[in-house]
Amino acid sequence: MAGSDGLSLFKNDSIVKPKLKSNLLDVPINYIVANNTNLLVGTDGRGVYYFNENELVHLKNTDGLIIEKIIEKDNNIWLATNEGVKKIEKDSIEFSNSKIIDAFYEEDGLLQSNTNDIYVDNNYLYVATDIGISKIDLSSEIYKKPPELYFKTEKDTLIFTNGSRDFISISFSALEYVNQEHLTYQYRLLPSQKQWITTQAKTLNFSNLSPKLYTIEVKATDQHNNTKIKKQYLDVIPAWWQTTFNKIMAPIFLFLCFLLLFNEVKSRIRKKEQNKAEQEKKVAGLELQALRSQMNPHFVHNSLNAIQYFIQRNEVELSENYLSKFSQLIRLFFEYSRRQNITIKEELELLKNYLDIEKLRFEDKLNYTIKVCDAIDTEDQIIPSMLLQPIVENAVNHGLFHKTENGNVNITFKYIDALSFKVIVEDDGIGINKSKAMYSKSSKNYQSSSSMVLYERLELLNQSKEWDIDYNIEDLSETDASKSGTQVTLFFKQLK
Repeated sequence: MAGSDGLSLFKNDSIVKPKLKSNLLDVPINYIVANNTNLLVGTDGRGVYYFNENELVHLKNTDGLIIEKIIEKDNNIWLATNEGVKKIEKDSIEFSNSKIIDAFYEEDGLLQSNTNDIYVDNNYLYVATDIGISKIDLSSEIYKKPPELYFKTEKDTLIFTNGSRDFISISFSALEYVNQEHLTYQYRLLPSQKQWITTQAKTLNFSNLSPKLYTIEVKATDQHNNTKIKKQYLDVIPAWWQTTFNKIMAPIFLFLCFLLLFNEVKSRIRKKEQNKAEQEKKVAGLELQALRSQMNPHFVHNSLNAIQYFIQRNEVELSENYLSKFSQLIRLFFEYSRRQNITIKEELELLKNYLDIEKLRFEDKLNYTIKVCDAIDTEDQIIPSMLLQPIVENAVNHGLFHKTENGNVNITFKYIDALSFKVIVEDDGIGINKSKAMYSKSSKNYQSSSSMVLYERLELLNQSKEWDIDYNIEDLSETDASKSGTQVTLFFKQLK
């Protein structure tokens, strides 16, 4: 049953409300019609909805209409409403989205738009109003004629340049003097807008459009779903700086300017770095030369002390032998001290001379071995001059000097690759830790000048960018308590 309080059910001699919960069930109802499965309900102000015991579906496009009569025919629904007669095409997938595909008003021949009843017979529609009945021929061509749409300009293409392109206004209208109220308008601006935009205004405004050719399409649709599309072309001319040529050339020009600036800065930085590197190299060379010169009196002092020792003991033969070796060593020293690098063969000659002199001074309590890996070409591979001698000197004077029994010094050259090799200097003396402890308790502020020179030379050689030298010294007793002595390891890598 339909009433002013909504939809009700007469069951078992009682009036009850449907079990479904919805506000639409309480809306005043003017008309109901049943089919095999559903109840089609016309409300007083909320349009139409489908109802059964399981669901309620509202036709959204009819919301707001007062329904006086419903006719369901084929796949369509005809409605007599307070706003004329509506024809709805049912959506088989989503009934709530069913659309109004046709409508009839006073402009179409009705005596009134407020209708009370309708009847559809073949191609005729009968409509009852408060002041009489109208008969509409649905097949008449007058209801199939699309609206006449036009733009308020005589040109098909409008050209916009300079300031005019910043704000563009396009007006349109339709030649439907009687039916303007029931026309709907949509537009889109191609290629920027793909979807249609509904508008009520008949003037379209566009601002700041980028330069290109646009197509503006306007679509007018009447109450019978007849449509007309009209096109207008808008040619927005770019400014000189927006042209394709300038868009291509401007980045190229900026890139070239940046490239020139970058090369200029890079050239200045490179030149500055070269000057700095040359100065550093020059300073390093002078400092290395000065450090090598500092070794000269150091060698002489140690060797002359040994010669004096033999002369005081009146050992003429040993003194002469010592003096002969000493002269050879001095000759080698003066020759090699003028060069920054010497061959390993020359370094070996210097070390053997030095150790032979120390062996005479220690009266055969010193033994030494020198081993060179066969992969090392001693005549071709170079090494910084006068670098190993102070290490060997420390092994003798600070490692073996305080040892009562015989001592040994072992020197090993190991091959790594074409530009790298390793040198190990090992002695079985008292070890670096005991040596440091001994000198720390001494009343004299003693520090090995040869060690200081060595560290300074290693730092300068690494700064020269010609060598990469890694220096490591360890007390053998730290890894094996049964051993004593010091091991010095140097890794040489020739960079230039």
